[in-house]
Amino acid sequence: MTQELALRPYQEEAIRAVQAHWADGHPNVLGTAATGAGKTMVFLELLNRQMREHGGRGLILAHRKELVEQPLERLGQYWPEWVERAGIVMAERDECDR
Repeated sequence: MTQELALRPYQEEAIRAVQAHWADGHPNVLGTAATGAGKTMVFLELLNRQMREHGGRGLILAHRKELVEQPLERLGQYWPEWVERAGIVMAERDECDR
């Protein structure tokens, strides 16, 4: 069952700020937030909106296995339509052709 995503106000504000930078012609934006602030949900919702409006692909980079697998789990909860297009590249695992 798909869950309804309810972002916190500061998360929506972060998404709007990134979109504003993009609209101003600055495609490279780095966002930061404290542990537990919901960074995974923010960047997944931002990716969801961009892909729905413009198509394309996204890339998520992380230095730990948990941080690579967590976004894929969240996709299944909130955006199951994207799961079959998502892949992980890590050590012996290579799903980049999705």
